[in-house]
Amino acid sequence: MAGCENGHWRLDLSNNQLTSLAGEIGELKELVWLDVSNNELTVLSSHIKHLNKLRVLLWGDNQLTTLPDEIGELNGKSWYG
Repeated sequence: MAGCENGHWRLDLSNNQLTSLAGEIGELKELVWLDVSNNELTVLSSHIKHLNKLRVLLWGDNQLTTLPDEIGELNGKSWYG
């Protein structure tokens, strides 16, 4: 579910049994909050580095074995595993 709250775009993809995120996720330039928790993800897309306005990423309860190096390029963000 996507929504705009106080001018801040949020995308909730939690609890969908996702195994991957499409590279197009990086095109959501206005996204500030992304929830991909409770899925079957084994890796986070490196395209998240293009989400310059992203402030919150919720990624817990997945099958992640590693995080992309690009996650370090997102300064000033809040990550919740």
